Amino acid sequence: MSRFAPAFDGLTGQPAAVRLLGTALESGRLPHALLLHGPAGVGKGTAARMLAAAILCQGETTRPCRACAACGRLSRGDTWDLVELSPDGSFIKIEQVRELTETMYTGIQRGVAIIDPADAMNPQAANGLLKTLEEPPAGWTLILVAARPEALPATIRSRCQAVRFARLSEGDTRAVLAAHAAADQVTALAAFADGAPGQALAAGLEPDELAAEFAEAAGCLTPATFGSPSRIFAAAESWGRDADRTRRFIAWARLWTSHQLHRQTGADAGAALPGMQPTDMSAARLAAFQNRLEAAAQGMDRNLNRPVLIEELLFTLGESGGGAPC
Repeated sequence: MSRFAPAFDGLTGQPAAVRLLGTALESGRLPHALLLHGPAGVGKGTAARMLAAAILCQGETTRPCRACAACGRLSRGDTWDLVELSPDGSFIKIEQVRELTETMYTGIQRGVAIIDPADAMNPQAANGLLKTLEEPPAGWTLILVAARPEALPATIRSRCQAVRFARLSEGDTRAVLAAHAAADQVTALAAFADGAPGQALAAGLEPDELAAEFAEAAGCLTPATFGSPSRIFAAAESWGRDADRTRRFIAWARLWTSHQLHRQTGADAGAALPGMQPTDMSAARLAAFQNRLEAAAQGMDRNLNRPVLIEELLFTLGESGGGAPC
């Protein structure tokens, strides 16, 4: 058995990523820079910290051994050989990258730097990191975590070994959520999570609150709303009042659309969702709306007018002639 077998204990639903990382650890050929990418909430950040623990461990037989001095420091959060960068405000800034670079060149023989989320680096920070990637200090491993790798410069991506993390299966999603919710809440939470349990948990809402919020969002995706500009404007003001709420509306709309498409194609739509009624909107129209939602999700990282974004989505879907609920 690999001495690195314990490294990813507790990471659910990512066998391909675990296999790739475990093989690199065992062979001693771990790249100096890794890009862990995939949807938000599927375990990338958790895997990055698990990987760091395995790299820094000083154990002779298994890593992480949970008993050496390095493992002890990690468990206490008292680390000088693990540096983590997160946004200062909305972005990771050049000053943070410069400080990281200085730390990496101080003579530490073995260290790990985690940038999470790396796609929050502003252009100056990304350019500053590029210099470090071109001439990496010996003994350091740099781990970038990104839900939107396309937001990183191609020059950054080309210098990292990419490891893809996928959405979890429904069973794995339920297994993760079961550790955080009552048994009678797991089914609904798993539907909300849509394969990304971390994102559902990060919303900071209780399962009952999530159910109520989805029902509210589903109520906006009905002919009654499409036929009433005043209702559309009210929904736009409500869902557009802060960025987190707008992101959740887009997430709920994506989930609504996915379930409607499953129903129309005869596939299993999964758990029933509160407040959602079937629609006679065509599958082609739903698929087109799904594409609009994907574009809207990506556009959230720009300085846009959130209420106007919601208005445009609702007016666009309404113009398709959604029809009355079945």
